[in-house]
Amino acid sequence: LKHIKVGDLVDINPDGSTKQKYNGWMNGKIKEMDDKSGQVKVEYKSCYGISTTFWMHLDNEEVIAEFGTMTGKIKKTLTDLLMEEDLEIQQRIKMDLGNQW
Repeated sequence: LKHIKVGDLVDINPDGSTKQKYNGWMNGKIKEMDDKSGQVKVEYKSCYGISTTFWMHLDNEEVIAEFGTMTGKIKKTLTDLLMEEDLEIQQRIKMDLGNQW
């Protein structure tokens, strides 16, 4: 996940790093990065719809993964979708992503 930057979407599993009950893997959005520690602050909506932030380490594969790879929401990477040649599809994807946040 070295290509990740602030504003990118990722799959996260908060249950992998806490004792609280969550619904497993879900989508989150990178809000901050600490270049020295390799940690990122991710915002996500809990299973109760509450917006929450959590710091996690990019190397911890039990709690963070590339967008769509663990949630199964997309078969292609986000970059693949945004590179779509059909401008109408590309615009729809951008609008859908914007509506999530």
